[in-house]
Amino acid sequence: MSNYLFLLESRLSRAQLEALTQVQQAAERAQAQLFLAGGALRDLLGGFRVRDLDFSVDGPALKIARLLDTRLFRVTSTDEHRQSAELLFGGSVTLEIAMCRSERYAKTGGQPDITRATIQEDLRRRDFSVNAIAVSLNPASRGLLLDPNNGLADIEHKELRTLHNYSFFDDPARLLRLIRFQARLQYAIEEKTSTQFASAREAGVEEYISSRSLLVELGQLSAEPAAAEAVK
Repeated sequence: MSNYLFLLESRLSRAQLEALTQVQQAAERAQAQLFLAGGALRDLLGGFRVRDLDFSVDGPALKIARLLDTRLFRVTSTDEHRQSAELLFGGSVTLEIAMCRSERYAKTGGQPDITRATIQEDLRRRDFSVNAIAVSLNPASRGLLLDPNNGLADIEHKELRTLHNYSFFDDPARLLRLIRFQARLQYAIEEKTSTQFASAREAGVEEYISSRSLLVELGQLSAEPAAAEAVK
């Protein structure tokens, strides 16, 4: 058994493991490739408590959500544009199932053009390297770590780094996310990322954060143990 599978089985709660198993079985029935990705992997590898399970699907993500037992899972929201669903398992485990995708932004803060993509392409379009890691949950490659942006090294160095020069201009909500992660994880901001942040603030791109994105970010912020520090 790989070290990453051992990490999953030893660090996730019993309810989280059961939810993961159920999603895995649904993905096999849907004949889709399934990966645990994003914040769940960041927190597992960084030694933090895993708050949510984020699944990326190379295939029909919403079909997997529909195949889950409705006695155990409750769909709390769906996003047809991104082909994603947020769910609650057993009243305590929150999770998201989303299609692997690429995003192209025509204007600052606008809705991106979304196309289905591979897991590698999905990881490369993300906000920060520490959130751009995945582990395969597929029978032929279960436990394989995918880290195309060297995020594992940034976790080890406790550093937050963007993946693209125009990351904050594409999605200004990442300005809020960076500060939220810095306050929670107590990671340093990489020098180039800090310069990008200052340039985006100077350009006033925070004015282009959509109402929906602002609502999501404020909701996330309100649940932070270090919320006051992040707000400050």
